[in-house]
Amino acid sequence: MTEINLAQFCGDEDWRTHLHYPFSHGEFTYATNGHICVRVPRVEGTLEASGKQIEAHGKLVKYFQEAEQQSPEPINMNIPEEPRKEECKYCGGGRKADHDCPCCECACEECDGTGYVSAKQRVKFENFDIDAKYFRMIARLPNAKLSRAAVEELKPIFFTFDGGCGLIMAMTRANPYGEEIITAESLAERAA
Repeated sequence: MTEINLAQFCGDEDWRTHLHYPFSHGEFTYATNGHICVRVPRVEGTLEASGKQIEAHGKLVKYFQEAEQQSPEPINMNIPEEPRKEECKYCGGGRKADHDCPCCECACEECDGTGYVSAKQRVKFENFDIDAKYFRMIARLPNAKLSRAAVEELKPIFFTFDGGCGLIMAMTRANPYGEEIITAESLAERAA
């Protein structure tokens, strides 16, 4: 079985610390940040699910059961280029947080104190859009396959790879933040 870095699929948000590391429950190990999730056969030494992870596991089992009805297809596409960097709109490139701390030396939380953020991108498929950052993660997995089936809004899209499977949440089609749109067709054409 091919081993993958599960930590890349974990979250880092302060309010969801239960997603900061992979967890095991039953015969599987899971890694998720709430937008993308991978499931692999149980990895020895991974912490057993507890508390909010058990709640998350219950939802994940349901989502996986529904999504496994989808038929993933080989990706056969180029991986989109990394997005351009732009000046952080929150700190104006100044790298400091904008709040009222008396002796503020806090780094801007939006750009992690770098002064720049990556431009947002989405990959547009016929039936859904997904964040390009997550598409890159999926496409780099060994022998990755992604379902192209139409899914209801707020339902995950199923993918598989050598050694496991996963779920990715579709983005709303409205594109309210003006992300750069990369069409799946253009990625397939470049791969041909």
